[in-house]
Amino acid sequence: MRSRFRSALRTLAEPWGTPGLVIGTVGAFMIVVGLVSSGVMYSDAAVNKVALSGLDEVSPADAGIDLRILGVPDAAAVKDFDAVMRSRLAGSPLLAPPVLTVYATSDRTAGIVGEVADTRRVRMMAREGAFDAIEVVDSVPDGSGVWISEGYASVLGAAAGDTISIIHPTVPVETIISGVYRDIFPIAPGSYWADLPSDLTPLYFPQSGRPSEEIVLVPLSVMFDQGPAEIMRWQAPLASTPSTVEELRTVERFVSGFDTALIQEEGEALRAATGRPDPTIVSATQISDVRAEVDRSAARLAEPLQTVRLAGLALGLAVAAAAAMFAADHNRSVFRLLLSDGDSPGFIGARTAIQLAGPALLGAGLGLAFGWMLVAALGPDGAFDAPGLDASEVALTVGVGLALIAVITAAVAVDRAFPQPARRRPLGADLAILAVAALAWYRVTTAPMTSGSRIDLLVVVFPIAGLAASVVVALRLLDWVSRRFQNAGSGLPTPAFLAWRRIASAQATSRTLTGAIALALGVLVFATALVPALDRSLETKAVAVIGGTASADILGSTFPADADPATTVVWHRSARLRSEGVGTRLIGIDEETFFNGATWLDDFGMSRDEMIERLNRPVEDTAVPVLAVGSAPSDGVVSSQTGSLSYQVVGRLASFPWISSDSPTLVFSADRLRTQARAIWESDVRAEFGDAVDLDEFEGSWDDPLDGFNETVITQRSPEELRSLLVSNGVSDRNLVTLAGVTDSPEGQAGILAFSYFQILAGAGLLAAVSSLLISLSQQQRSRRLSFTMASRMGLSGRQHITATILELAGLVGIASTVAYLSAVTLTRRILPQFDPLPDVPPGVALDGTASLGLMLAGLTTSIVVTAALWTHRSVRSTAAAEVLRDVT
Repeated sequence: MRSRFRSALRTLAEPWGTPGLVIGTVGAFMIVVGLVSSGVMYSDAAVNKVALSGLDEVSPADAGIDLRILGVPDAAAVKDFDAVMRSRLAGSPLLAPPVLTVYATSDRTAGIVGEVADTRRVRMMAREGAFDAIEVVDSVPDGSGVWISEGYASVLGAAAGDTISIIHPTVPVETIISGVYRDIFPIAPGSYWADLPSDLTPLYFPQSGRPSEEIVLVPLSVMFDQGPAEIMRWQAPLASTPSTVEELRTVERFVSGFDTALIQEEGEALRAATGRPDPTIVSATQISDVRAEVDRSAARLAEPLQTVRLAGLALGLAVAAAAAMFAADHNRSVFRLLLSDGDSPGFIGARTAIQLAGPALLGAGLGLAFGWMLVAALGPDGAFDAPGLDASEVALTVGVGLALIAVITAAVAVDRAFPQPARRRPLGADLAILAVAALAWYRVTTAPMTSGSRIDLLVVVFPIAGLAASVVVALRLLDWVSRRFQNAGSGLPTPAFLAWRRIASAQATSRTLTGAIALALGVLVFATALVPALDRSLETKAVAVIGGTASADILGSTFPADADPATTVVWHRSARLRSEGVGTRLIGIDEETFFNGATWLDDFGMSRDEMIERLNRPVEDTAVPVLAVGSAPSDGVVSSQTGSLSYQVVGRLASFPWISSDSPTLVFSADRLRTQARAIWESDVRAEFGDAVDLDEFEGSWDDPLDGFNETVITQRSPEELRSLLVSNGVSDRNLVTLAGVTDSPEGQAGILAFSYFQILAGAGLLAAVSSLLISLSQQQRSRRLSFTMASRMGLSGRQHITATILELAGLVGIASTVAYLSAVTLTRRILPQFDPLPDVPPGVALDGTASLGLMLAGLTTSIVVTAALWTHRSVRSTAAAEVLRDVT
């Protein structure tokens, strides 16, 4: 028993005496487990990044709990119910403690102090924390009254201690003014009042310096005793942003079911607080919308990421297969003896798998760390859960890898132990690869992907299948050239002749290794070319859509173009080209402020100065100079419901800030249009009434040509600063959108994140290919030592040998890199339009920097070749000739 145990230990320890084999096995399983684990973690990070970016467009208050309860509240019952609410809300750690607001509806008019009356609306409000957020101007000790703003006190001629009457249809209020507080308008960003819900925030009109509605602050006890308390509102915003999708879903489940649970479980307390037998709860939250977008994002990313993960798994298993082939090469003499002794190939394969289980487990452990480092270094900045990786998936991967080693070892052992005459490689596998590549090419060519659609499986497989097909063709061509010209080259210099003979007589393993290097380099070039091109295109298109960092449409009012040094206004409207009936878009800009708020990129096709110069070029008297985006005629007339405009194109742009689609767009100077329209109007008035006419008398007939246009504010400010700026200028807005909202959107990020994983795949694949190259060279040391010893006896110098080795490796790796570069660039150009992040927004996505890609690949190839050649030369010349001859004999 003891001898068998020792024999088993010797069997398990046997591979550890061969450093190349152990390194190859550890490296193979490190790569395969690293790719499997990184795929899981990358998927988590990608989905979290895209999905949770939706929270950036939603305020913490809108994403939390917002419950409005209608009734006639009882002070004591509300206090008890408030305690219940706080207790229940404490069950969610991501929600902040709730803020209670008690107020009346807004359709009230009031404001009588003595003989002075003011008919503007008054909002009586008791809000937790409000009295800590005001600056006291005047007050009296009596705290049983209300507090009004300094501006409102000035309107009413009131002071602290005066009596105020507030008109209310059901509960008229007559009370004392307990205090006057400093005006809170315009609201400072980040202040307590900036967090006031939008429906409780009056508009502010800077012209009058007054809000549209006066906020009258009332202590909570006074509101219950005297005021028209009608609505109780609890708001619990998100205290911190969820870092994972699971956290978001947990909060969403808590928030979305909170009102129902409240009615079912706290019905008695709720009825007591509202004074109603059937109380009404209005729940307002956007977190369910965000969660729905999360699910759509996850579904959109799941298929391409899973596809690329499978590609990574295939790559890792291919490395494990290569390690098995190297092991078979190294042990061919042992296999010959075992087979002659009656052992079956299956037994040899199983024995090898058991022997390599130790290195495989070591590689798996290193692979988990390797996968984590890959995602942390190259993955998206979303959170990912490394401990959440399923251990069974890793165990299954290791098991499949060892089984693959057993099968390949069994098959290769026979071939290596008893070599057969050289046979041509069968065509079946090659034809299958070419068929998949052709099908993927057809899919990409005939059915382009549109924005927001599900990413097609064949589209994602396309680059890998295309690269594999290119490698297959290249290897077949190399086989043909090697057979056709195997005996050629006798007139070449000695190093070149030796290199060519080695390439021509290379084994199938070396050819396969060349193909693996080509595939790894191709994936690397593809990812390096595609992802930056998509990133740049998305950023350019996002600027074209938003204009700056944020923009918002203005409703029913005018925003001064020079109101802020980082903001501008554009005027726009839809129209039709009269000659063709084609829809077009007119955009007017303020030349003085446009570049303050708008972002200008070189991709738009013109410099800033040239743009302004062209918009001021002289044209026909009745025409306006415009810059065209799209296929607008060089001149013509556009018509809309508010009038027509004659134009002449003075330049064409690839795109423009704040452009919504690829329909023809005409950009003009607002001042130039006004000046020209004014001149035409003055000419018409003088033509009718004479040159001496006083134009001021007819000013009422002058119509600003921009009156029929919509206005949009574009800014370099943050969304919060833009909203505060609009409020402070008394401007209502809608459709406030941000640059980040476009760049981080699922539509924009889906393709980028899917193919960004190719960078991880490429890095691991390149590491695998280079490692396999070095291991392969190490397995050839005995034959290379003999070759070098014999050649050196015949006059081959060390310099000639290293030159020959460099030329040999340069030939194999050079072929691989050339095939990789040409194939990857061709595939990238073909697939780019299919992953255009916003295909309806110009300019189209384009591949730039192919020359720099070539230089990068050439440098990488050179470093690989030189390093491998120097390492090989050093290893083969380190042994004395007598020892080499002794090993052979």
